[in-house]
Amino acid sequence: MEVFLIRHPKPAIEKDIIYGSLDVSLANGYKKDLDICLEKLPKNIKTIYSSPLKRCKDSASYLQEKLPFSNIIEDTRLQEINFGDWEGKTWSSITPNELNNWMYNFVDVAPPNGENLHQLHTRVSDFYDEMILNAQEPIVIVAHAGSIRCILAIVKKINLASIFDIKIGYGEMILL
Repeated sequence: MEVFLIRHPKPAIEKDIIYGSLDVSLANGYKKDLDICLEKLPKNIKTIYSSPLKRCKDSASYLQEKLPFSNIIEDTRLQEINFGDWEGKTWSSITPNELNNWMYNFVDVAPPNGENLHQLHTRVSDFYDEMILNAQEPIVIVAHAGSIRCILAIVKKINLASIFDIKIGYGEMILL
C-alpha cells in the first residue's frame, strides 16, 4: 500500500510567529504547490486523511476537487504540536531560559500548557497504527511537519531526539 504524506503549503503568517495549533490560513499561491503533488498522485485515491486545522483542510479540499472519487477524513491526531501559551507569540519573545529548557529537551518538556514531542508522537502513532490496519489502497495524509516527522520516525525507526533532522518543506510530498 502506498501512503502519500503531504505537508500543507506555506501559511499566511509572519515568519517568527509560533503557530503549531493556531488555525491559520494558507498563503496566496498555495494551489501551485498542490498541483505539483497532484501530478505525482495516482488518480485512484479514495481517502485523504487530514488534520482539521484550516491550512490542512483547505489543502485536502483542493486535492479532493482534483481527485473526484476521494473523501476526506479529518483526524485531530494529525494536528501539529500544541505550543500552549506560546501560540501566537514570536519565538524571540519567549524568555531564553524557557526556550532553552524546551529546546534542549523537547521530547519530554512541553511549553506551558502545551505538549511535548512524546505526546505528539503518541497521538500520531495511534492514528498511524489504526490507519495501517484499515487501509487497503493508496491514501493521502495532509498534515504538518511535526506529525509527518512522527510518522517518518515510526516507519524509519528514528529516535525522537533526532526528529528535526528530517527536513520537510511546505507543500512537499513524501511517498511511503
